[in-house]
Amino acid sequence: MTKVEEATNEQLNVLVAEKVMEWVKGRKYWFHREHPDAIHGVGCTAPGHTDWDIPPFSPSTDIAQAFEVDKPEEWTWDFFEGVYELRVFVYGNNGYRTLADVTVPLDPNNKTAAYCRGRCICALKACGIEEA
Repeated sequence: MTKVEEATNEQLNVLVAEKVMEWVKGRKYWFHREHPDAIHGVGCTAPGHTDWDIPPFSPSTDIAQAFEVDKPEEWTWDFFEGVYELRVFVYGNNGYRTLADVTVPLDPNNKTAAYCRGRCICALKACGIEEA
């Protein structure tokens, strides 16, 4: 098994959809078990949309989708940006217990990549997922 920190972007996307968002993969789209008639795209549930309306779920590379990775009723996020690294924390809303603490490399020329990967990895760890 591979540690989540070493997972490819594609592996992170699938793990986040399944383990954090609790989605199920249909023939083409991700959907929530409780809403099988709705397919998921960026920040929305979109019933009745066609193929070209729904972008692939890619929170490991797309910042808008990365910030959809959340359990707002349970989690509080914090980020500390250094020169060469980004620390991402997830705290439990009931007493602010640290659920996950991840440090990812930070490229000053592409900070988005660190925020996307860091948020995905931290969310997975907060859900107890350590390996891909």
